[in-house]
Amino acid sequence: MQRDSARSTPITDRTFQGYRGPTAGPGRENYLAVISSVNCSASVCRHVARRIEQSGLLRQYPNVDGILPIVHGAGCGVQYAGPYHQLLSRTLGGMAKHPNVGGYLLIGLGCETSTIGFLIERERLVQIDGTGAGHSVRRPIALSMQDLGGTQKTIDAAIAHLAEMLPRVDDVPREPCRPPRSFSAPTAAARMETRA
Repeated sequence: MQRDSARSTPITDRTFQGYRGPTAGPGRENYLAVISSVNCSASVCRHVARRIEQSGLLRQYPNVDGILPIVHGAGCGVQYAGPYHQLLSRTLGGMAKHPNVGGYLLIGLGCETSTIGFLIERERLVQIDGTGAGHSVRRPIALSMQDLGGTQKTIDAAIAHLAEMLPRVDDVPREPCRPPRSFSAPTAAARMETRA
């Protein structure tokens, strides 16, 4: 069977309107993510995203595409540093570093085996503010429901932190970006514009 040469041909003559992040390749979207470290904080992440979306606050930030709750059904009672714990950390870390995520905060319950500290250290997570020469690198915002005093206080704290992050994430304008080398013509052609 003969391979279609167009399938693996790198795209070199096209660009797309994207966000050039400071770490990963260019992103097509620019989301603020609320990442749950454990299933126990998943509902809080969903409530935070829903409240911000419903508040109308995002209308002030046209370069932010939305609030993305990243939730799952695990993290409690796993073997510390075991294979499943490492897999969960790699997955959550990969989502935090995704090119379509312009910023994120982490929410945990506080007593889970899959601790936020393990996730930050193992995946070398940092929060990068801005993309210019003056951008700063700092430890990600991590909230513990138990430390903050429960569900409602965690939701309120998360919303306050995201409101502070929104201007920084919005400060990254869309610009023409070349697709990553891993894109091939057929998979990306629908989203590309021929460069003039």
